[in-house]
Amino acid sequence: MEFLKDYVSDDVIEDIISNNKDIVINDLVYNQDNVVMILNYLQELGIKNINDILVEKIDFFFRDIDLVKEHFNRYDKDVIVKLINEDISNLDMV
Repeated sequence: MEFLKDYVSDDVIEDIISNNKDIVINDLVYNQDNVVMILNYLQELGIKNINDILVEKIDFFFRDIDLVKEHFNRYDKDVIVKLINEDISNLDMV
Protein backbone atom coordinates (compact mmCIF):
# COMPACT_ATOMS: atom_id res chain seq x y z
CA MET A 1 0.00 0.00 0.00
CA GLU A 2 3.07 2.19 -0.19
CA PHE A 3 1.87 3.56 -3.53
CA LEU A 4 -1.00 5.33 -1.76
CA LYS A 5 1.29 7.36 0.51
CA ASP A 6 1.60 10.06 -2.17
CA TYR A 7 -2.17 10.54 -1.99
CA VAL A 8 -3.35 9.84 1.55
CA SER A 9 -2.09 9.64 5.11
CA ASP A 10 -1.08 6.50 6.95
CA ASP A 11 -4.31 6.77 8.96
CA VAL A 12 -6.39 6.60 5.79
CA ILE A 13 -4.38 3.60 4.58
CA GLU A 14 -5.07 1.90 7.92
CA ASP A 15 -8.79 2.65 7.49
CA ILE A 16 -8.74 1.17 3.99
CA ILE A 17 -7.08 -1.99 5.28
CA SER A 18 -9.36 -2.35 8.30
CA ASN A 19 -12.56 -1.73 6.29
CA ASN A 20 -11.85 -4.22 3.51
CA LYS A 21 -11.15 -7.90 3.13
CA ASP A 22 -7.66 -9.07 2.26
CA ILE A 23 -8.69 -10.01 -1.25
CA VAL A 24 -9.85 -6.45 -1.93
CA ILE A 25 -6.59 -5.02 -0.62
CA ASN A 26 -4.63 -7.51 -2.74
CA ASP A 27 -6.62 -6.50 -5.82
CA LEU A 28 -5.96 -2.85 -5.06
CA VAL A 29 -2.22 -3.47 -4.85
CA TYR A 30 -2.25 -5.70 -7.94
CA ASN A 31 -4.03 -2.97 -9.92
CA GLN A 32 -2.06 -0.09 -8.46
CA ASP A 33 -1.23 1.43 -11.86
CA ASN A 34 -4.91 1.83 -12.65
CA VAL A 35 -5.64 3.03 -9.11
CA VAL A 36 -2.97 5.72 -9.43
CA MET A 37 -4.33 6.83 -12.81
CA ILE A 38 -7.81 7.17 -11.30
CA LEU A 39 -6.45 9.03 -8.27
CA ASN A 40 -4.58 11.44 -10.54
CA TYR A 41 -7.65 11.95 -12.70
CA LEU A 42 -9.86 12.68 -9.69
CA GLN A 43 -7.30 15.20 -8.46
CA GLU A 44 -7.14 16.83 -11.93
CA LEU A 45 -10.92 17.20 -11.85
CA GLY A 46 -10.75 18.89 -8.46
CA ILE A 47 -12.29 16.15 -6.35
CA LYS A 48 -11.30 16.94 -2.78
CA ASN A 49 -12.62 14.04 -0.72
CA ILE A 50 -10.38 11.31 -2.10
CA ASN A 51 -9.77 9.95 1.42
CA ASP A 52 -13.47 9.22 1.87
CA ILE A 53 -13.79 7.73 -1.59
CA LEU A 54 -10.89 5.35 -0.96
CA VAL A 55 -12.32 4.26 2.38
CA GLU A 56 -16.02 4.11 1.52
CA LYS A 57 -16.12 3.55 -2.25
CA ILE A 58 -13.00 1.50 -2.90
CA ASP A 59 -14.75 -0.44 -5.66
CA PHE A 60 -14.63 2.71 -7.79
CA PHE A 61 -10.88 2.19 -8.16
CA PHE A 62 -11.37 -1.20 -9.80
CA ARG A 63 -12.95 0.42 -12.84
CA ASP A 64 -10.94 0.90 -16.00
CA ILE A 65 -9.55 4.44 -16.20
CA ASP A 66 -10.86 4.90 -19.75
CA LEU A 67 -14.37 4.00 -18.63
CA VAL A 68 -14.09 6.38 -15.69
CA LYS A 69 -13.14 9.22 -18.03
CA GLU A 70 -15.89 8.24 -20.45
CA HIS A 71 -18.49 8.33 -17.67
CA PHE A 72 -17.31 11.72 -16.41
CA ASN A 73 -17.44 13.09 -19.96
CA ARG A 74 -21.19 12.42 -20.01
CA TYR A 75 -21.73 15.20 -17.47
CA ASP A 76 -20.83 18.82 -16.99
CA LYS A 77 -17.60 18.21 -15.09
CA ASP A 78 -17.93 21.30 -12.91
CA VAL A 79 -21.38 20.23 -11.78
CA ILE A 80 -20.51 16.58 -11.12
CA VAL A 81 -17.31 17.51 -9.26
CA LYS A 82 -19.26 19.94 -7.08
CA LEU A 83 -21.84 17.27 -6.33
CA ILE A 84 -19.20 14.65 -5.49
CA ASN A 85 -17.32 17.11 -3.28
CA GLU A 86 -20.56 17.77 -1.40
CA ASP A 87 -21.45 14.08 -1.01
CA ILE A 88 -19.43 11.11 -2.24
CA SER A 89 -22.60 9.11 -2.78
CA ASN A 90 -22.98 11.25 -5.92
CA LEU A 91 -20.04 9.29 -7.30
CA ASP A 92 -22.60 6.56 -8.01
CA MET A 93 -23.94 8.71 -10.85
CA VAL A 94 -20.65 8.35 -12.69
